[in-house]
Amino acid sequence: MAFKSDLSDLVVLIGTFIYGPTGGIAIAFVRSLLHFLTSGGNLPSLIGDTASFIASTVFLLPMYYVLRKHSNAGRQASHLFWQPLYWRWSWAF
Repeated sequence: MAFKSDLSDLVVLIGTFIYGPTGGIAIAFVRSLLHFLTSGGNLPSLIGDTASFIASTVFLLPMYYVLRKHSNAGRQASHLFWQPLYWRWSWAF
């Protein structure tokens, strides 16, 4: 089973740390809207972009709240590395 990783989620995550969770959700929405408009705007694309928006939101909110508690830069870097791996492994099983 191959895992796909969308690098645009990294931009959403960085935007979340800069602008807060509301800003991160807005960035994820704009990203999904732009992808929907540039990919042709058909029904399967709408379903896929909606699922991508929900997945990005579910991914970024726990990351923000966990990393907000740990203000140490080393801990934040460690969590940024380990939490996505944990999420990928937990979804595989």
